[in-house]
Amino acid sequence: MEIVAVVLAAGAARRMGTPKQLLPVGGVPMVRRAAEAALGAGLTTVVVTGHHGDAVEAVLDDLPIRCVRNPDPDRGNRSSLLVGIEAAGDVEAIVLLLGDMPDVDVPLVETLVEAVRRERPWAAVTRYRTGRGHPFVLTREAIAGLEGVEGPKPLWRHLGPDAPGRVLEVPVDRDRPIDVDTPEDYEALGEG
Repeated sequence: MEIVAVVLAAGAARRMGTPKQLLPVGGVPMVRRAAEAALGAGLTTVVVTGHHGDAVEAVLDDLPIRCVRNPDPDRGNRSSLLVGIEAAGDVEAIVLLLGDMPDVDVPLVETLVEAVRRERPWAAVTRYRTGRGHPFVLTREAIAGLEGVEGPKPLWRHLGPDAPGRVLEVPVDRDRPIDVDTPEDYEALGEG
């Protein structure tokens, strides 16, 4: 099963006040940690940039990845996801990673990908001890249904209880990683 990683890193980081994708965690920019997690799991990787695109791409320029720009990142994550899906090409599935979740690591991505290859669901989400969360996997069939999904948090609705296919919850024995949106979130990582 051909699976490509799509890392979303196009946001303006208005709540953070600085390009959060570039903030270091353990000395490594957050977006680079996400890309390295995908690469370490053996996945071809596409990173979608937008706001701060030159700076984000500069911290990734030595990695064997493809960077693509969302021409209108203010339209939100869904628009960046669609740009990433188009760049990934005709694949069987994509793993969706966020460029501001630095604690998503290689073992976590490998666990998700192995479960999807074994179970062949319509889509998959990670089930942490503290609830569902990223990363997600969307198969070709789940991707096809994205066109009609609009509004806030469209993926959560797309993968919710009324999903048109089976959404596999892949259990991992850890708490849901912090999605860094604010200075307080960054401080909670022990970095701020």
